[in-house]
Amino acid sequence: MERNDRRWGEVADVARAYLGRFRDPMTRALRDEIAQESTVLAWQWIRRLKDPDRLEAAVRTITRRQRLRALRQQSSSG
Repeated sequence: MERNDRRWGEVADVARAYLGRFRDPMTRALRDEIAQESTVLAWQWIRRLKDPDRLEAAVRTITRRQRLRALRQQSSSG
């Protein structure tokens, strides 16, 4: 169980750090929400990961896609 908790924290940290590089107000405002959604999606997908060294890249990809979805939703509703 402890290993899973540590992994969850690593995944969340990668998502938050990746989002931190974007300076737009929408990403800053929704950073925690996007990171949380990305972490859940990554966690669901992690069991299928064949190469654990690719975890960070996978989380960044998932986070990037979640951010783009949020941007699209923001522009279509506003």
